[in-house]
Amino acid sequence: MDKIILGVKGNLARAINNYYPNSIQVTRSEFIQWPEKPNQLEDFLSKLGIEPRNCIILNCAGITDTDADLKEIKFVNSSLPIFLAEKSVEIGFKLATFGTVMEHFPKYSKSNRYLNSKLAYFEEYTSREDWKRQNIHFQMHTLYGGSHVKPEMFLGQIFNSIVLQKSFKMTGGDQIREYHHVDDVVRAIGHFIDRGTTSTHHISQGNPLRLVDLATAIFKEFNSINLLHIAAQSADINDNRNVVFRKTEDLEGIDFRESIEGVISWLRALGVQNEANRQIKY
Repeated sequence: MDKIILGVKGNLARAINNYYPNSIQVTRSEFIQWPEKPNQLEDFLSKLGIEPRNCIILNCAGITDTDADLKEIKFVNSSLPIFLAEKSVEIGFKLATFGTVMEHFPKYSKSNRYLNSKLAYFEEYTSREDWKRQNIHFQMHTLYGGSHVKPEMFLGQIFNSIVLQKSFKMTGGDQIREYHHVDDVVRAIGHFIDRGTTSTHHISQGNPLRLVDLATAIFKEFNSINLLHIAAQSADINDNRNVVFRKTEDLEGIDFRESIEGVISWLRALGVQNEANRQIKY
């Protein structure tokens, strides 16, 4: 089956491309036009000699920055996958979309522009039996690994705090999260895709940690604990503090590396030094 990856710059898209080295990557400047000019998708497949019923489109396009233009967030995170899902049942290709386990917490998600846009697609997807029969939707936890951090994300803010030696303010940190290396997650994704699986699947290892424990371990490791200010911000009461996603039987053969060790190793590889007050240009 031909693999088409939408997106070329993100850590997930790059990892999937490494896993499927013969895949075709499509830049945003090209696929972003498809919803406005829907025949372009068919033309794109035809020019490549790809039979729609023998291909899967992996939609790695996404905007996580809540400060980005709201219209663009909704278009990329909601409208684009909705268009692709509709097209998938119309012309026969399979679609893989990548959401978040926070879709299980709609009250919390609706307070966050990024999560709300992902929730909008998920709610539409779950309402359409034809989409679910044809396609697959992955609900992921927080990813790390790859060539770069996202500065708007929790780890990206920690990275900048240590590199620039500036204070880091956070909530009390009792919210729980799973942190997965992107390569481990892609092995799980490939496991499902290669078996022709459809419907919705969460990728979990069943071993969450508190955000405060993750932050404390990182700042201690890099001799910067003085920069960490816990309970300096308020937390959303609807955030996840006790729901644990268990590892499913489908993933029993997939190993996930230990979260704190993995995150610290990744940050060190990106240039964070365990010397206090040293600034690194990146």
